Amino acid sequence: MNEALRETVDLFVANKEGVQKAFKWESEYVYPLCSLMYTSVHAEINIERMKEAEQLLKSKTGILSEFRGNTRMAMITQMALAEDMEGYFDVVKSVYEKLNAKKWFASEYRVVAAMVIAQNEKDESKYDELVEKTNELLKHMRENHPWLTGDDDTGFAALLAISGLQTDCVVEEMEKCYQILKASKKFGSANGIQSLSHALSLEIGNSEEKCNRVIDIHEGLKSKKKKYGQTYELSTLGGLALADVEVSELVEQIVELDDYLKTQKGFGALGIGGAQRLMYASMLVLQQYTSKVKDLEATALNGVVTIIIAQEAAMLAAITTTMLVTTSSN
Repeated sequence: MNEALRETVDLFVANKEGVQKAFKWESEYVYPLCSLMYTSVHAEINIERMKEAEQLLKSKTGILSEFRGNTRMAMITQMALAEDMEGYFDVVKSVYEKLNAKKWFASEYRVVAAMVIAQNEKDESKYDELVEKTNELLKHMRENHPWLTGDDDTGFAALLAISGLQTDCVVEEMEKCYQILKASKKFGSANGIQSLSHALSLEIGNSEEKCNRVIDIHEGLKSKKKKYGQTYELSTLGGLALADVEVSELVEQIVELDDYLKTQKGFGALGIGGAQRLMYASMLVLQQYTSKVKDLEATALNGVVTIIIAQEAAMLAAITTTMLVTTSSN
């Protein structure tokens, strides 16, 4: 492992430990995400500032606010990183309200999308246009894949909206990549393939070449007995495919970094698990070569929200089943 990569991963591990000690009882999945946000700007975690952001978030939102749900820790982290944390929150909230207008239900995924737009566009006069483009892209996604597209794709739509690419070009590129990846039969999840096609569409290029690079990276990791996640984690491979680096070099560094992370507290079998660990290893490697890691933080956040919601749904189902069994036995 080269010196720069070792320094990056050690900072990532230290930041994760720091935030976990300071914010107990959070989901184990949010700690590496918060760490990544600090590590991607080469900064040590600032717990004092995060605590200040936590109090500010509480003062500006109600207990049932979507900002106090599964996106809470990510929001606190980004507020802490902002020069003007209150100003940052106000902008994200304003964009969120635009995204949420005329919707029946609130959504934590729209918080993710609002964060994406606020962090990538500082000209507030453009927010209405970006929100409209986000909704337009989401509409096209639903038209092409009605059974796959849901509110969890809002973050991806926002990423594509701020890319500056023409909507028609992005929609065409997404569909090309989706069909190529699906035909390869290398990936088991249609939802994962769709997320991957979204990530690949952040840059318009030769669709076949991009998809083949993704497949080569995936198969290279598989040959090293590294099983990449087949759902939201796949989008990270899209970022790697866009990096101008030899596939063999990327695979070697990811494997080395994953092996190292596996020895660290919280990253083993009893921690976040192999799929998430490999995703973060990939993002840390990607950080050396491209700014896309900042964009892909949003895809990681989207995935973390999905995991936590799924866990809560599973827990609710288990509780409901237990109650039904108890009631029937009485």
